[in-house]
Amino acid sequence: DDEAELILAHVDSVITSRTKQALATYRKYAQDPGAQTGLGVLALAQGNQAEARQLFEKAAQAKKPPARALYELGRLENDPLKGVDLLVKAAEANPKWAEPHAESARRAPAAQAKALHWAEATKRSPRNMEWWEELAKARMELRLYQEAGRAYASAAAAAPTAEERDRLLAMRGSVDQQKASDEFARREAERQAEKDKIEALKQETLARLQKLANEGQDPDAPKSTEPVQMLFGGKTPNRTVKGLLKTIECKGR
Repeated sequence: DDEAELILAHVDSVITSRTKQALATYRKYAQDPGAQTGLGVLALAQGNQAEARQLFEKAAQAKKPPARALYELGRLENDPLKGVDLLVKAAEANPKWAEPHAESARRAPAAQAKALHWAEATKRSPRNMEWWEELAKARMELRLYQEAGRAYASAAAAAPTAEERDRLLAMRGSVDQQKASDEFARREAERQAEKDKIEALKQETLARLQKLANEGQDPDAPKSTEPVQMLFGGKTPNRTVKGLLKTIECKGR
């Protein structure tokens, strides 16, 4: 029947020696969205982008547009928002197809969006090593170390060669090192922030003491220009004593 003939044409279109047969079949059913998509794919393969776009746009106007037509239009679209919208529609038209999610990941400007799209792509194509590695990279950028490690492990499992597998397993091992390094840097930053906070409080206290010292002087006496100093120079006490303090003797230096 007509549908079976179009299916055979789709098969022929990817076989170089049978593209003429596919072209003839597509032209026979030129009003069918599937045939229009097939013609567009062949035009695209020949470098005729303008013709391909027109054919994909015709197919996309159908009541149930082919996912491939929407996908190719999304790839050809220069406007980022329109391109993503077309890719989303392509994914909805064929929920099992991974390519629209992969293309969305390639176009995504932020790591979070990349990670989400690569996760959807690998879910539909679990043997794609390159996609697993891209997912791992996006998760590393987000500092999702555990999830990144799992992605590298999946990439290694899908590796076609022993060399690729070893490389990806080495990347998996580096995740823990990066996690430890980032954790150390975070703790150091927190310690420095606490140190800076204490120093700021110290300077604020000294400034207040200096102000009080100046205000308590005889107004006719010359103002002190000596800054208030912290005179205690001993070690920080490590003990406490409970009791009533009766007398304090202050001796100047």
